[in-house]
Amino acid sequence: MIVAGVVIQTLSGAAGEVARSVDGTSGLEVQGDDGNQRVAALWRAVEGSTLETLSELLVASNERVLGVFPVYVGDIDV
Repeated sequence: MIVAGVVIQTLSGAAGEVARSVDGTSGLEVQGDDGNQRVAALWRAVEGSTLETLSELLVASNERVLGVFPVYVGDIDV
């Protein structure tokens, strides 16, 4: 299983709203937000390519999301 810590960059002032709307989406677990433009989250998936695809879909499907940026990516045995 691939685990990635990501920062979701949002429009100014949209972090809280985005955090609530994406929490639980396709293995995404929100850890918190800065109250303005950034959401910290943990993402789990079977393959790394899945994370890339889900990131692209998140940006494409939510006009308040500007980007999804990995902080770390690891492979764990479950």
